[in-house]
Amino acid sequence: MKERRAELDMIRIIACFLVVLLHVASYGMEAKDPTTVDWLIRDAVVSLARCAAPLFFMLSGVLFMEKELSIGQLFRKYIARIALAWLLWSAFYAAIDVAAYLGSGDDPAGYFLTKLLSGHYHLWFLPSLLVAYLFLPLLQKLVSSCTVQELKYLALVILVGVIGKSTLDPFLGGNAAWDGFWDNFTIPFACIGLLYFVLGYFLYRYRECISAGKAFLLYFLFALVMIAINTVCAFRSGAHSTAGNGYLTLWVVLSSAGMFMFLLQILSEWSPGEKTAARLQSLSSHTFGIYLVHMLFIEQVFRRFGLTQDRFPALVSIVLFSVLTFVLSYVVVWVIKKIPVLGRWVV
Repeated sequence: MKERRAELDMIRIIACFLVVLLHVASYGMEAKDPTTVDWLIRDAVVSLARCAAPLFFMLSGVLFMEKELSIGQLFRKYIARIALAWLLWSAFYAAIDVAAYLGSGDDPAGYFLTKLLSGHYHLWFLPSLLVAYLFLPLLQKLVSSCTVQELKYLALVILVGVIGKSTLDPFLGGNAAWDGFWDNFTIPFACIGLLYFVLGYFLYRYRECISAGKAFLLYFLFALVMIAINTVCAFRSGAHSTAGNGYLTLWVVLSSAGMFMFLLQILSEWSPGEKTAARLQSLSSHTFGIYLVHMLFIEQVFRRFGLTQDRFPALVSIVLFSVLTFVLSYVVVWVIKKIPVLGRWVV
């Protein structure tokens, strides 16, 4: 495989913007009345953008499943960078939380350590990606040595034991028999990266099996399922619900797969000019940093300048704040990248 492909750079940029869009739309959503138009619009946007993180994982699968790397290279070039970024940015967000939310009677050191080790909620992506990289040499051997029948068997096991459980949990969770049975088969949250990593690789290999129109329909229909599940559950409980948005649910997996295939299809024949390709490559190289930085603007910067989303209609607010967050995050990452040595490891 070629090292740089414009269509993959473009998908990475789209995925990054969708991450920002999702977090802008969902910020403060749990405090809103689910019967309002504002909540319904935000639920729709969040569900439509839920494919964002899976797109990142699937891109990594495309780029790394056939990449020849020694274990030493894998650790030096990729695992070390992800681990350090997680540690530094967890410390950064933990320090902000200590300054912004710690009460006068609380223990600053203990609070900081708790926040540091748990990590800011949007940083869950990094440990999950780290697990996928740690298992990469084994995944490569598994994929290359298994027969088609064995791979179908593996897919069936994952469908029933992982996706099936996650899909039914919102409806059966809380039932003693259901919970008691699955307590024997606890699935680590970090396995999300492994699933999408391998899925992206296979979708890329068999991308011609589905048309762009059918792929988009797959994405859109299952996004509608997410919206419907969230809305019904929220109306029943009278409170905010994300019952349909679990990353390992059937809806999110199929919706994400559909969007990935759709983007691959419409961008595969695209041949940008040399300057455009260079700009895309540059912007793509900043997306990891944008992912790390953008929550700072959403949670802290805007509100301290009196910029709250409630000042505008929901859809206008979501688009405006998403574009502003993306651009400002890009500028911050561009500046950080100019710092010798540090810039390469931090973002």
